[in-house]
Amino acid sequence: MREVVGLTADDWLAVATFAGPVLGAAVAALLAVYLGLRQYARQQEMASVRSWYLEGGVRKLRVAMSGFLSVHLQNYQTACFILATFRDNPKGSPLAPRPDDIPRLYDLSGHVMPIDTFAAAQDLLRDQVVGKWATHALSDITLAGKEYIRQVELPLRAYYDPQRAVTLSGEPEEAYRKLDDVIETWQERVERHFRFVDFLSSIEKVFLASGPTTHRDALALQEDARMTKIRDEMRSEYSKHFPDL
Repeated sequence: MREVVGLTADDWLAVATFAGPVLGAAVAALLAVYLGLRQYARQQEMASVRSWYLEGGVRKLRVAMSGFLSVHLQNYQTACFILATFRDNPKGSPLAPRPDDIPRLYDLSGHVMPIDTFAAAQDLLRDQVVGKWATHALSDITLAGKEYIRQVELPLRAYYDPQRAVTLSGEPEEAYRKLDDVIETWQERVERHFRFVDFLSSIEKVFLASGPTTHRDALALQEDARMTKIRDEMRSEYSKHFPDL
């Protein structure tokens, strides 16, 4: 019988009989490891995509902006309450408040916008309008709080202080109108930024509906008809208020 590498055909058959299952198990084990590593890599990229574009991007920016606007609304309502108190109970009236009864407004100047969110949100939209609008929004909200404190809270706190001879400019009715104009002017400046939050929410919804699993998938959303519509509307709305775009 012919030999191959010193083994006959019967010898090779015997080797195959015993080695086949072992080799098959080894190949199966290697294939399982490969598939497991590949699945792990996919899961890691999916987590990375969600973390960068959603949780650390557009959603984080939306939540932060919503928080700033919520504080502004609280300041606006409080400023209106202070002004109504001045209108209904001027200094010297039986129900005139004490200085400490005047509620304090919240100063946002010490808070910062998470600018790391801009890049991720702009990657999805493929437009720098996100960062531009967020900057304008934070500026208006911060300045509104400062003006409410400077022109409404502090003057009226001093006005009601019996230890201080503070008078407001003009007659009470005139002073009321001036302060009301200050409050409403800043409210109008800030109110336009609620639309910005709406756009961020729309971007987030498109991302969630599409469910991108890779960074390439996420960037492909730039050409999605839904995202294009958001981008066009957002640019148009922004340009109405801020012609620097």
